[in-house]
Amino acid sequence: MTATQMKYFMALAEGENQSITQIAEKYKVNRSTVSRSLTALVDQGLLDEQYNITSVGRQYLSEYRYKHEVITRWLMKNGIEEEDASRDTYKILEVCSEKTIRMLGQGGEFCKACSYFREKGHKLVIEGNEICNYIKRGEYQIPFVFHKDKRRSPDQISMANEAFYHPATLVITKNSGYLSLRSRQMEQSSLIDKINLAGKVNSMKYEYQNQIKEADITETMAKLPLEAMKFIYIKEDEILQGYANLTMTCSVGILHMPESTAILTIYL
Repeated sequence: MTATQMKYFMALAEGENQSITQIAEKYKVNRSTVSRSLTALVDQGLLDEQYNITSVGRQYLSEYRYKHEVITRWLMKNGIEEEDASRDTYKILEVCSEKTIRMLGQGGEFCKACSYFREKGHKLVIEGNEICNYIKRGEYQIPFVFHKDKRRSPDQISMANEAFYHPATLVITKNSGYLSLRSRQMEQSSLIDKINLAGKVNSMKYEYQNQIKEADITETMAKLPLEAMKFIYIKEDEILQGYANLTMTCSVGILHMPESTAILTIYL
């Protein structure tokens, strides 16, 4: 749908008995211009023959308004004035691919969650499952990194960082969620005999409510529940940072390497 068509469509939805003539007067265009735009929406099933919004049209309008809201918020967060951000969002929704729209919408959704803590003046640690109260249900592509245990090797990247494809997928459901990590084979030379070793992560443990639990691991994916994580709002960077202390093992052929610890960090 073009930005112009959406402009007339939203005007039609603003109030009952909104006529084509009133919309034309509002935007200072000919009545025929509005009529042609809305007739195209009739053909798409968004309006009926009397230009009443159909159930399909209401669903489309709801989704569009949500996308417009979150993308506008993302642009404003990055320094664009509200009026310009709103106008530019119409253009983005008209010409950009669905993949790009999802990416921008994701940024806006995370901005919304950060705004809650900024406005409340909160600087606190949020339990993993609680984050589902602030982010709309759906799937989000997010960056992550594994560091070695800080007590032994502060700020050093762990081998586990190469054990999964980047980015990860954050899945938010009604009351909980999980992090989906796609497994990949790791390769490294032995320091002793210089033999090339290859393997995959085959176990992942975390602590929750004083109990040791295991994430679901398959040949292709690790599914880590959000209960394993904690989130911190970082005011200076306007992001939510999630982290989890994990204990993992890796299989090399028929052998299983000893357990090692790593800190998983994600950024929203």
